[in-house]
Amino acid sequence: MPTEVETTLQPEASAELEQANFVSSTADTLRESIDDGFAPQVARTNDEARLLLEHWESFSRSRSDAPSSLHAHSSFYLPFLASNSSCRSPLVVLWESATGPRGVLIARIAMTRAKCSLGPVSVPMPLLKTLEIVHGGFVADSPEVAQQQLQYLRDLLASKEIDCVAVHHLTCDSALGEALSQGLQKQGEGNPVHTEHWYTELTDSEGEPVITNSSKTRGSFRRKDRKLERHFDNKIHIDEITEPDQITSLIKAASKIGDQSYQGGLGVGVRDSPHWQSILRILAENGQLRGFLLQADGKNIAYAVGGLCNGCFCYMAASFLPEHREIAPGGYLLRRILEKLQAEGVRWFDFGFGDASYKALYGNKNDQEVTLHFYGSSIAAQATRLADGATRLGKRWMRALLVKSGLMTWTKRQWRRRLEHRTKKPV
Repeated sequence: MPTEVETTLQPEASAELEQANFVSSTADTLRESIDDGFAPQVARTNDEARLLLEHWESFSRSRSDAPSSLHAHSSFYLPFLASNSSCRSPLVVLWESATGPRGVLIARIAMTRAKCSLGPVSVPMPLLKTLEIVHGGFVADSPEVAQQQLQYLRDLLASKEIDCVAVHHLTCDSALGEALSQGLQKQGEGNPVHTEHWYTELTDSEGEPVITNSSKTRGSFRRKDRKLERHFDNKIHIDEITEPDQITSLIKAASKIGDQSYQGGLGVGVRDSPHWQSILRILAENGQLRGFLLQADGKNIAYAVGGLCNGCFCYMAASFLPEHREIAPGGYLLRRILEKLQAEGVRWFDFGFGDASYKALYGNKNDQEVTLHFYGSSIAAQATRLADGATRLGKRWMRALLVKSGLMTWTKRQWRRRLEHRTKKPV
C-alpha cells in the first residue's frame, strides 16, 4: 500500500513518465529518419528564403494537382512579410533528400498578442515572440519527415528563441496533421481549433469545366438572378479591378459597403487601412488581383476581392448592402465570379477561412483543418496558454449548447443584424 507521500507524488510522476515516453517514441522515429539522409536547409533572410521557396515551388508544382495556397507562395509571402510591421524575419526550412524536397516549413517570426475573449469581454494578453506558420506552409511527404519537422519545432521552443509556435489551418489528414494531433511536447496540448475549408473544382485536370450543383439548384440560381435583374430593370454592371492604380477606388467602394454590413461591426473585410492597402497592392503588382464591384443602377451594392495564384483563386473578402438582402446581391456576384474564372480555365476556387453556410452550397471539396498554438516555458507564454485554453473551452461549450438547442442559426442571424444596425450609415 502506497504511503501518503507516494500517493501525493504519483499523479505528477505518472504525467512525467507519460511525457517522457511520448518524447522518447518520437525521438526513436526521428533517429530512424535521420539515417535516411533528410537534410534541413534553413533560411532567415529574404534572399535566402526566396531561393528555398523557388526550389520548393518548382518541385511541388510538378507533383500535385491540389489547390495551392496564396499565403505560402513566394510572390505573396515575401512582400507581405516586408510590409508587416509586426514581423521580425522570415523562417523557411526545407527538408530534402537525394531525390528532391521532402517537406517545408514556411513561417514568419512576429511579435503578437493572443486574441482571448468571451463574448464581448476581451482579456489583455502579453506580447509574445511567435513563429507563425502560414496556411499551406507546413508540408511533409511522409510520417518520417513529419517527425523531423516536429523535432525542429521542439528544439526551437526549448532554445527560448521564441515563446509560441502557431500552426494555422493545417489539414488534419496530412502527415503533419496526424502527427500533431498527438501533441508536440506532450499529449493533448495545442488548444486545437477545428474548422472546415471549402473549395470548388472549377475545371478538371484536363481543363474541362466541372458541373458543381444539381440541375435543380442551378435552376434556383437562375431564378434568383432574374429576380435581382428585374428589381433593377436590368441596369446591372460588374466592374473588375486588377491594376495598381485602381486600388484606391476599390478600397473606397468596398469599405463603404462594409461599413453598413455586419462585417463592419466586426472590423473585418476590406477596410481603408494600411493592412488592406498593402495586401491589394502586392496582389496588383504581381498581376494576381481580382476585385469585383457589383453596380446596380450606377450604385455599388456588393464587392468581392481575392488573389489568383497557380490556378487557384483565393477568396479573401466580400460583402453587400444589407438593405438588398432579400434579392441576394452577394450570391449574384459570387456566381458571376465563378463563371468568369471557370471560363478562364482556373482550376480551383478557394473559399478561404470561416464556416459560412453558403460555402458548402457552392463547394465540391472540403478539408478538415486545425489551428494549434504551442507555448514555451516563459511566464508570459504559460499565462497565455492558460488564458487561451480557458477562453477556447468556454467558446466550445457555448457553441455546443447553441447547436444542441437548435438556436445556432437564429443566434448568428440576430447577431449579424444587430451589428448591421449599429454600423448603418447613409451611402
